[in-house]
Amino acid sequence: MPEKEYLTFPGGWIAKHLFEEARYCFVYAQFLASISLGMAYIEHTLAALLFGTGRSHLERANISELLSEAVSLNWPKVSEFTAAFSSIIKLQVGQDNPHGQKEAVGR
Repeated sequence: MPEKEYLTFPGGWIAKHLFEEARYCFVYAQFLASISLGMAYIEHTLAALLFGTGRSHLERANISELLSEAVSLNWPKVSEFTAAFSSIIKLQVGQDNPHGQKEAVGR
């Protein structure tokens, strides 16, 4: 049987390459590219998983619509989802900044 390592990724070949590129960008300290590719990986994988469950109306949906649909299905538990995003928002507005800076990260 030929090797098809991308079959372990729900999004197929494209999702595998997005994941690999995000990893390489992180290793080579290209953090903005790593974040962008990571979000593209999440978007592509969520679209594939939702399409696999019969939600074909989300074929051209953006990441916020896909995340809303995933939360409505309780894929990430709502408490986990809100906890993860509230910590990201705190870092953006400068609360609980782990680096001890007065300003928000990236400003």
